[in-house]
Amino acid sequence: MNQVLAENAKIKIGDTWHTVTVILTAVTGGKRVEYVAEDGTVLKHERWSVSSYNPKNQ
Repeated sequence: MNQVLAENAKIKIGDTWHTVTVILTAVTGGKRVEYVAEDGTVLKHERWSVSSYNPKNQ
């Protein structure tokens, strides 16, 4: 299961801003949000339960 949550989202990692695609993926034990760069590299990932893309955290 892969679901695109946002395209062309801006996130800051360290001192650098990145334009990424945000994808919800299923992993063992639950769900994970991945921040994927244009070249396909996963720059960051976090649990769905703590993600700002989870409607329960809004």
